[in-house]
Amino acid sequence: MVTIEKENTSNTVKASPIFSYALDKMQENPLYAQLILIIKQCIHSGQLNTGDALPPESELCEVFDVSRSTVRQALSSLEKEGLVYRRRGLGTFVANPKVKKNVSTLYSFTAQTNMVGMVPSSTVLKFSIIDADSDLRQLFQTTILQFKVYEIYRIRKADGIPLILERTYIPYAICPVLTAKRLENESLYTILHSECGVIPHHGLESYEVIQIEKPDAELLECSVGTLAFSVERVAALENGEVYEITRSVVRGDRCKFEVPLFNEIAKPYRQFK
Repeated sequence: MVTIEKENTSNTVKASPIFSYALDKMQENPLYAQLILIIKQCIHSGQLNTGDALPPESELCEVFDVSRSTVRQALSSLEKEGLVYRRRGLGTFVANPKVKKNVSTLYSFTAQTNMVGMVPSSTVLKFSIIDADSDLRQLFQTTILQFKVYEIYRIRKADGIPLILERTYIPYAICPVLTAKRLENESLYTILHSECGVIPHHGLESYEVIQIEKPDAELLECSVGTLAFSVERVAALENGEVYEITRSVVRGDRCKFEVPLFNEIAKPYRQFK
């Protein structure tokens, strides 16, 4: 699952709750660390809510009488913890807690986004029916040379914020009713299940950590070099027939993967909350 933060693009008001606190330059605790604690206190106490804008760096420097490097060190630390996020040209905002994706189950982005009270949406960048290349035919476990598949390239969003670039391949024969328009408003898994009788049974995902390059960064509205997960997913039916191959770039600053661990001989297995 993924983390989505709502933005507040309104101008910062000087009466930010952050400024009700003061830095103590006589303390041994570094000034940037004190500023981190102040902002954390404002977030955890509810004085700052998800999507609220923090004061601009220049204003923090002026009010607290500290250098820009001190402010940037504090904000960078908070960003690494996932407590704030930055939007180029707009400022720094309070983040949502990261949405967790349980990677031990076959999941639907739409369903998981709805579960955390956010609105899922998709922008279809490419929708076509193609002949699978040799790599795809191998993954689909077929020797048919003209094996027709949908190629679906989408931006997956929650509350309008782009989180995932997703390229999915589905055999045309198992669900000939797919259209680009439907995929912008409906869950792919819902269509596959309700209209084509496709019931996911098992799958395998592989993960690599990458840095987002410029073309993908522009689509995901993040900085070049942002850490991300490169994910390949192969999903199959109970009889072993592969029905989906998806390759995704998932923003690491907004996503958290969760893997339950258990001893196979210890049953029943209880999932931790």
